Amino acid sequence: MLIRIVIGIMLGAAIGALVGKTQSCQSGACPLTANPRRGAIWGGLLGLMFALSFHSGSSAVSESNKTTSTQTKSTNSEQAIIEVSTMDAFKREVLARPGKTVVDFFATWCPPCKQYSPILDKMAEEKLPGVSFVKVDVDKAQDIAQKYGIEAMPTTIVFENGNEVKRFLGAQFTEDLKQALGV
Repeated sequence: MLIRIVIGIMLGAAIGALVGKTQSCQSGACPLTANPRRGAIWGGLLGLMFALSFHSGSSAVSESNKTTSTQTKSTNSEQAIIEVSTMDAFKREVLARPGKTVVDFFATWCPPCKQYSPILDKMAEEKLPGVSFVKVDVDKAQDIAQKYGIEAMPTTIVFENGNEVKRFLGAQFTEDLKQALGV
């Protein structure tokens, strides 16, 4: 991140200085083209903004990147979210489960899904009473995604005693999810 910022500032300053030297305006009122020094300052600021506009995405590692080859992950003290990849597992872990179940339909290639995953992971670690968490990779479980009409990722569906009660499209705030769960 720091390297990207430094490169952005240096590149912006160099381009700004070049523009200030070769394209100076007649009145000197233009901040970018008045002189090379002012061009370098404004160019550096623009380069900084440009460098900050890119997000590497490496800090948000989704749970999907850590999955194993098993069809269903079982719950244990370390595992707060179950990943389901078959219709039988979905029926068992979501439709037959009493209480509320939050189901995250995601894709491993989806940047918003990668940013949303830590939010769900944190909620699942809180061990909300009567609430379980399930993830469904739409590429591995296309039959489940098709049955529930998943067309955009991430999509979060809240089930209560096996029935859909709320659907969210896109990443959600923790507060909105908790409100939908009534916790």
